[in-house]
Amino acid sequence: MLAFSQGLAIFALGALLFGCRDGGPNREAAVEPTAAATPAVQTGCGSPFRAGLTLGSMQSGGVTRTYRLYVPASYSPSKPAPVVLNFHGFGSSAAEQEAYSRMTAMADRAGFITVAPDGTGSPRRWYIYGMFEPGFVDDFAFVDDLLDHLSATLCIDERRVYATGISNGGGMSSLLGCRLNDRIAAIAPVAGSPFPGAICRGKQPVPAIIFHGTEDSLVPFEGGVGGRLGLALQSVRQNAADWAAHNGCAPAPSVERVAPDVLRESFSGCNGGADVLLYVVEGGGHTWPGAASVPLLGRTTQSIDATSLIWEFFASHPRAGR
Repeated sequence: MLAFSQGLAIFALGALLFGCRDGGPNREAAVEPTAAATPAVQTGCGSPFRAGLTLGSMQSGGVTRTYRLYVPASYSPSKPAPVVLNFHGFGSSAAEQEAYSRMTAMADRAGFITVAPDGTGSPRRWYIYGMFEPGFVDDFAFVDDLLDHLSATLCIDERRVYATGISNGGGMSSLLGCRLNDRIAAIAPVAGSPFPGAICRGKQPVPAIIFHGTEDSLVPFEGGVGGRLGLALQSVRQNAADWAAHNGCAPAPSVERVAPDVLRESFSGCNGGADVLLYVVEGGGHTWPGAASVPLLGRTTQSIDATSLIWEFFASHPRAGR
């Protein structure tokens, strides 16, 4: 467990901070948005596929990319299945994120396919801020290619493809909501929920469930300036409000205490039912609620289980009208 905890802590030590303030550097404009994906003609429906864990690799943009694919025992090649993309944090890995989030156990219980991709670079990460980053790799094109590959080999429900992740991976899931707006049905960023305004402009609403600790020292809840790139950060509540405004929700959330240390702030009346939920973990660190404690990352609440709440939210938000 110690080695696992140390591995998880690596991404904390170099984690990117998310969400530029208005008037700050426009990092979003550094790369043109990935072109809208063309739905794959080939489909894996009707072809058998082995249940369980598969360690996969593929070429994308001339780079060999790796991922961990988990197919539940209930999978049937005649019934399209939902897919959850699960992104690790800065310096972490697909295997660590799979274990930390416990997403495969939820996949078994709920009957969805989960995919944990690996980032690139050293430390391993997701290049969400553009070509100015040294060692830039087009991770958005990779995810587009990965979804094409999955659609061709498995029976995928194209209306129920979702993205989640933590820290740098939370930022990746957030940006995917608009960069792959025609493919991603909903997002669930944990400890990193930037609203990429320039990318989202003109895009369809994106249902979002967000988790963040008020004592997160790496991606500060109240915003600030910091991180490896020295980015100016919006507060987490402002990010949630921006997602809600993009989705046409009522401007003020309803606030409910759902646990002694957790508030749920819910934006309602959203276009197309694209709800926005923010779970505020009071005293929580740079952590995944309900996961194993990693002391270097701060306190991990056990009052709520982010993995269960994420799937509950995803299951009620298929992609509609997009």
